[in-house]
Amino acid sequence: MNLPPADPLLVAQTLEALPARLRQRLDATVSGASGWIHADGVVDVGGAHVTLTPENGALRQAENVRCDCLLAPACLHRAGVLSVAPVAGSGPDDARGGAPGGTRGGELDGQPGDRPDGESGGSGGSEKVFPAADSMIRDPSGDVAEDPWKPAEKAAAQALWRAAAQVLEAGLAGAGVAVQGRLLAGVHQARLRTLHRLAAAATRVVTGIRQARSDAAAFSLPQLTADLLEVLSVAHAVISGTGRPEEWRGTARTVYAPVGGLRLAGLCLEPVISSAGYAGAVVWLTDAEGRLWSVSDVKPGGPERVPSSAASPVAIGETGLSHRNLSRAGLIMASATANPDGRLGAGQAVRAVRAAGVAWTEPQLLGRFGRIGGHLHGNNREPRLLALTVCGSDRDAVLAVDPAGEGVRLVVPGGGHRQIQRDNLRLIAARPGLRMLAVARPLPGEEGGAHRFLGLPGTLELIAVGGGDLRLPAVMQGRVDVGFDRLSARFLRPSGPAPQFPQAAEVTDPLAAYRRRLERVVSGGRRTLSVPGVPRQVRSEAALLRREQLGTAAMLLEALLDAAQPATHDVFGRLTGDSSTTLARAWLTAGAYQRELLSAPY
Repeated sequence: MNLPPADPLLVAQTLEALPARLRQRLDATVSGASGWIHADGVVDVGGAHVTLTPENGALRQAENVRCDCLLAPACLHRAGVLSVAPVAGSGPDDARGGAPGGTRGGELDGQPGDRPDGESGGSGGSEKVFPAADSMIRDPSGDVAEDPWKPAEKAAAQALWRAAAQVLEAGLAGAGVAVQGRLLAGVHQARLRTLHRLAAAATRVVTGIRQARSDAAAFSLPQLTADLLEVLSVAHAVISGTGRPEEWRGTARTVYAPVGGLRLAGLCLEPVISSAGYAGAVVWLTDAEGRLWSVSDVKPGGPERVPSSAASPVAIGETGLSHRNLSRAGLIMASATANPDGRLGAGQAVRAVRAAGVAWTEPQLLGRFGRIGGHLHGNNREPRLLALTVCGSDRDAVLAVDPAGEGVRLVVPGGGHRQIQRDNLRLIAARPGLRMLAVARPLPGEEGGAHRFLGLPGTLELIAVGGGDLRLPAVMQGRVDVGFDRLSARFLRPSGPAPQFPQAAEVTDPLAAYRRRLERVVSGGRRTLSVPGVPRQVRSEAALLRREQLGTAAMLLEALLDAAQPATHDVFGRLTGDSSTTLARAWLTAGAYQRELLSAPY
C-alpha cells in the first residue's frame, strides 16, 4: 500500500484532535493496516472509506483526507491512515536513499561528515581517556555565554529532545502513535525555526519506528540507533548553546551555484526508492578530472515509478535524451549549475546538448577504476569505481578482490526492491574468476564503521558492472546497470582461476557488547538495563572493555547502567529529577563516544 506522504503538522494536529477514548485504540487500529485496501485514492479501513486528495504530491491540509464515517473528521480512520503514511519532507532530498548525490535521507539537512567538536578515541594498547560522562555531554538546560541560538530555536530542539528521550524510555514497543505524534510536532517546529538537520533526523526516526512496528523488511535497528543519536546530538548542541549554527542548522534546500562549462560522460543508472515515499532514477556522470556528477528524477511515488523515471526525458537542456539513454551517452553543458554534491541544476539559463558517450574500457575512464584501499573509505556514500575479480559468494553477497588482493563484499542495494538486482548478483557470484569493472557505494553507516575499526573487508552496494571478462551485446554498450539490465550466464566468461578471498583472522569486536546495549535501549527501552540480572552482565562487559584497554567505553557503559536504574524518591514520595533526561544524556554520551571512535582515522 503506497500512500502519499503526509505533512507532519497535519498528522500531529489530527492525533491531538482525537478524543482520548479513540486515541487509546489507535495503535490497535494501525496494527491492522496490512489489511487495508488502497485504490484510486481511496483507502478502505474496516468498512470506512478515506479519500485522499494530495496537493503537490503530499497530504498537507485536513481537506486532503476525508472519511465517510459519522465521527469524521475526529475519527480513527483518518488518524490511522495518516499514522501509516510516509512523512512528507520539504522535497525528495529528505528521502532515505533518494538523494541523488548519494547521501542518506535527509543528509542534505546536515552533512554526514558533520561531527560535534571534540577528541576522538583510538584503539590499541594506550587509549586516550575521555572526561567523565557528565563533562562530555552537558546538561541541555544549562546556560552559556554568547549563546548563538534564539529561544524559539532552543524550544523546538527541547521538544524533540523530550520526544526522543521518551523513545529511549519506552523502547519501540512503547513508541506508539502518541510518541510519534510528539516527534512529528517537533519536526514541524524545527522546520519553522530552520533547524533542518534536526527535522530531517527526527523524520527518519519516525520512519524507522513505523517500520519496526509494522515488521517491515527495510527496518534496520542500527540505522534507527544512528538516527536517534543524530536527533539527540543536534538537539543537545542547540539547547546547550555549544553548537555553531553553520554546522548544526543544515539547509532546507540544496543550493545550486554556477560551475561553468562541462563535458560529461554517462557512467551508470541507479534506481532509487525511499521509505519516505519517493522513487525514481539517478544518472551518474563523470568529467575529465574524474569528479562525479548526477542528474535525477526522484518524486513522490513507489517502486512503480522507477521504470517510468528511467524512461522520462532529462530536464536539463533540450537533449531529447531519457535518463536511461543519458547513462550511456555524453553531455556538453554551458552555464551549468550544481550543488556541492555534484547534482546538476536545470535552470532556464543552463544549456546542454547531446554528445558521444565514453566506454568504460577507454583510457580516459579505465584509469579511474582503482583499488579498494583508495576508494572504499570516506565520509560520504558517493559511488566508488573499482577493478575487481570475483572469488565466490557468501550468503547473498558476492566476494571479490582488487588487483592488490584486498577483499570486498558486494550486495544488493538496501531493500532490494527489484528481483532483477538479486538475480544479477547470483549470476555474478556463480562465476568465480570473473574480472570486472564495478561501480558501487558503501552501505549506509559503513562509510567509516566497525569493519574498518577491526580491519575486516567492507561491504558495498553494487550499482553497475562492465568491462573485464563481460561479453555483452552491443546494445548494452559495455556495461550493465544491475537495477535495470538483466545479465545472462553467457555474458560472463571468466578468463582465469578464482583468487583466494582474504581470510580475516579470528577477530573479536571489543565494542560488540557495548553496541548491543545501545541498540537494546532503543529497541526495549529502560527496562533492558534495569531488570534483575542485567546489571551484573553489564558490569562484566565493562570489565572486558577495560581488559581491551577501552577504559572510557567501560566508564560510559556503567554510567548508562546507573542512569537506567529506577528513579529515586524524596521523603515525600516524589520523583527526584527527570529520569528520562538522565537516561537520554547517558545514552547520548555513550553513543557519541562510539561514533567518534569508529570514525577516527587509523
